[in-house]
Amino acid sequence: VCLGPAVAPQPIAKMPVRQSRLAVGRRSTLALCACVFSCIASSTLRSVLSAAFTSGSAKAAARTPSVASRAASRASAAPASVGRLGHGMAPFNTAASPGMKNALQQLRGLSAIVPDEFSLEQYEEFGSSLAFVSSRTILEALESESWPRMGDLVEEAQGNEECAVDWDLEEAPNCFEESLFVLVGRDLLAHPGGAFGTVSTELPASALTSPAAAVASAGRMMAMYRDLGVAADRVLFRVPANYWGLRAVAALSKAGFASHVTHVYSLAQAALAKEAGAFAVQVYVGRIERTGAGDGITLARQIYRVLKDGHDDNKKVPLVVAASLSSLEDVSALAGADYLLVPPRLLRELRDSPGGEFVAATPETGIRGPSSDKEEDPPIPSGFLLSFEEFEAAMPNFAKQLLASGVERYLQQATALHELLTRAKEYM
Repeated sequence: VCLGPAVAPQPIAKMPVRQSRLAVGRRSTLALCACVFSCIASSTLRSVLSAAFTSGSAKAAARTPSVASRAASRASAAPASVGRLGHGMAPFNTAASPGMKNALQQLRGLSAIVPDEFSLEQYEEFGSSLAFVSSRTILEALESESWPRMGDLVEEAQGNEECAVDWDLEEAPNCFEESLFVLVGRDLLAHPGGAFGTVSTELPASALTSPAAAVASAGRMMAMYRDLGVAADRVLFRVPANYWGLRAVAALSKAGFASHVTHVYSLAQAALAKEAGAFAVQVYVGRIERTGAGDGITLARQIYRVLKDGHDDNKKVPLVVAASLSSLEDVSALAGADYLLVPPRLLRELRDSPGGEFVAATPETGIRGPSSDKEEDPPIPSGFLLSFEEFEAAMPNFAKQLLASGVERYLQQATALHELLTRAKEYM
């Protein structure tokens, strides 16, 4: 009755989103009916999104169970100083606040702590200055229904008129994914329980086909962020550290975009990320250790030295993000890294432990501690590698395998989200 022939000659569900909105808008007397339709459509869309997961959408990769750590032979303390920040972002607190009562409070004086799990409840419980937006986090939020607004954000992204009108979808095939990433990032930055200062936003997989495509994608997303009132210095672009990703990072840096380089499993990747102008470099300690062929703590310390020591004062110093931590010993051994991504179970243990039990601030321990009594830092590649073969040759075998599997998961998750949004758009 609300959407009769006088307003729209065809059923509104079959009309393009923008056209249907204009049709409804021509009859102010139907405003209430349009509102009722919108409520029903939003509810139905959430049902469609939920059903999409049971009809074949790929689920986010499960975390691999942890194994015994090598932490018994490592020092369990950390330095008090942290590398400076760049890109105009405010530094986190690097001094212990008076009256500390537990190990988590003490650790916060050495590193910025981020719950290693995408959950608004975890963010609210522990706080975080850094938020993440990726295909994986959105898929997990939709599947678990832990974020009630996610269905509404999907609908809002699908109705983005800039994607449909202002930009050529042949040149920007993932524009609607970009729009969704930005909307989720905006909501995270505005969430009162998180106190986020920065959001790391994934570049769609298709944007890594060339440096020019990466810059174009980042430009579209940054324009969307600005339209939503988010300052540029609160946004990082998340890029995997494979051969093509590092070239995208170099192009992003030249264009003035800050990048967060992920899937780093070797010193060569970190050194190349620094040379490309990366803002942050993320190393995965537990994944490396679970291979049985690498020492994640040693590598993280080597990366910290390479990125922080002997730097040019005219260049910004990349931040070190230590992730995939399996034990309190891992956390203590890397205290002093710019960011520590810590599982919530370990954060609760730290919160329930007295201060000083796991973390002590000395220059010889923590992230600045010695790599090993027997190992020396491997040679660092000089100059930005020019060929894929040189890039592969610079990494140990376990790092190449971890990188390949990590990028494969990234592509699978990106494909799953693209297919889900395509189904949702067909419905709308």
